[in-house]
Amino acid sequence: MVNKNCMYGVCKSDSRYPERLAEKDVHFIPFPKPLRNRVKCERWIRACGRPDLNVEKVTKYSYICSLHFVRGNGPTEEYPDPIPAGACEAEKENFMLQNRKRRAPIDRPSLVCRKVKKPGKSADQGTVDLDHSYCIVHVPDFEAEIELRPSDEGKVPDDIDTTIFTATPLPVETKDSGSQTYHPTYSDSSTNVNLKTMRRQLFVSDVEKKPKAYTGMTLDVLKLVFSHVELKASRMKYWYGSSRVDDSFDDTENDVSGKKRGALRELSLWEEYLMSLVRLRKGLDTDVLGDMLCISSSTVSRIFTTWIVFLRKELDFLIKWPTKDQIKENMPKCFKYFPKTRVVIDCTEFFVQKPSLPSAQRITWSSYKHNNTFKLLVGITPSGSFCFLSKLWSGAVSDRRITQASGFLEMLEFGDEVMADRGFTISDLLALKGATLAIPPFANGRQLSSRAVTRTRRIANARIHVERAIGDIKSFQLLQGTLPLTLKPILDDIIFVCGALCNLRSKLVK
Repeated sequence: MVNKNCMYGVCKSDSRYPERLAEKDVHFIPFPKPLRNRVKCERWIRACGRPDLNVEKVTKYSYICSLHFVRGNGPTEEYPDPIPAGACEAEKENFMLQNRKRRAPIDRPSLVCRKVKKPGKSADQGTVDLDHSYCIVHVPDFEAEIELRPSDEGKVPDDIDTTIFTATPLPVETKDSGSQTYHPTYSDSSTNVNLKTMRRQLFVSDVEKKPKAYTGMTLDVLKLVFSHVELKASRMKYWYGSSRVDDSFDDTENDVSGKKRGALRELSLWEEYLMSLVRLRKGLDTDVLGDMLCISSSTVSRIFTTWIVFLRKELDFLIKWPTKDQIKENMPKCFKYFPKTRVVIDCTEFFVQKPSLPSAQRITWSSYKHNNTFKLLVGITPSGSFCFLSKLWSGAVSDRRITQASGFLEMLEFGDEVMADRGFTISDLLALKGATLAIPPFANGRQLSSRAVTRTRRIANARIHVERAIGDIKSFQLLQGTLPLTLKPILDDIIFVCGALCNLRSKLVK
């Protein structure tokens, strides 16, 4: 005889100890077979709460004892599944409410319509009481009683005028007052409203009313950027796979048609443009935006990817390396002690989803953040505008390595001064370019002199603006939290677009 034991959680019910089973009147119920009812089998596996149990381990000798069902007598018609393991009392009550099967509908008696005469009515008009407390249908007077049986459902006697059954507003007598309210019906096709168009119009109007909240820019700046890219956006090719990301934009001047390439789009260019900026600023999920605009989440992802790559190429002119004359003309007062400063640099990190490969986990692990990260080198002018944004590097790479390999040193000229934090030990690299490094002095285990303290305070007062600029980039909520690895192919473009949009704001340092 095969021994039966319960597979539910830590239950110890076993057929080898019949005296224990007899005390609680326990019996064993076999598991649903995966080949016959896989869905039910998976529900029972989840209810058992055992991480080592799966469909492959369910055999004909797998059982659950009757104690783990509602009322402890095994499955019933109302509750066919076991209670989830480890559930508290509140969770058990919620389980009973959600999993209870509805009973079959009860046969209703036939509806009888009778003539009811009320005082104050004229002789040529009566009312028919349909046993509904919320409506009274006025019909012409007739002599015979009408009995509607189930077999006659949907039929109207020939001697009744069918116009009385049209959908018209029905008067309702309220209990609070004798006034009557009307519930209009929309049977006329002319009153139908295109919900898709209405919801999209509401989305656009909300963004235009509060553009700073939804996109981080004013409405004038939004329209200015759109007018700059509108012509080329009407001819861009849409993204349809990672292999075609680089071809999502095509500035073909010979295309005389001037129409958007590919399949016809449900959204206009202005709606796609606003949707992409709203997702960038507010970090909304593709499912949420799809519901708001009545399109699928895959369409939202395709439009967003296309516009990000397109804006990255079209707004490239907003992040440029300035000349020395431009730096001098816009030098803020807080840099009066550092007149040769050409750029202020710093590195920032973005949390990223943990990769599945151990090698990828190792190179993205940041010992400073104690998390898997991507690292970015940021350079701003003394006035606070972004002038350099490197590509993303893995979190294990040092600041010195990123500065050396990102192409930043090629931008410098003889006599330039770079302001940075103590972590940037790049004075030897800058010396090869004839540039100098302005960082706070090191204490080396001794107390700083008054002169060193003053220099540290002045550098900190000027260098804090690069932290503010990085904060502006991270104000885009799509870059907050843990970034999914699905965004990795366009993450460099996303950060560049965020930096370009930040350069359109008012002057950061005055």
